[in-house]
Amino acid sequence: GCFHPRPEVDSALMNLVRRAEPFVFTTEGRNAIRRCFQQRRKQIGAIVREQFPSLEPRWKELLASEGFSSTVRAEAIPVPVWIRLASLG
Repeated sequence: GCFHPRPEVDSALMNLVRRAEPFVFTTEGRNAIRRCFQQRRKQIGAIVREQFPSLEPRWKELLASEGFSSTVRAEAIPVPVWIRLASLG
């Protein structure tokens, strides 16, 4: 009520808690994830087929076990799954 016209802004309060033992990606894992996010509009299956052909079967198997198909985009994959994918090599 203090502003006219009233701004159309929503806000939220977040409380972040530091983990006792944070996960640190290897350089190779970090680079692989970066390559996946650089092509955001592509589906993960196409990215893996182009960028990491030797890892494709293992990535697809892990994604399927987590309930994701190869048509999912990188931003839809949660961090715990990225951690498992990065550990595959």
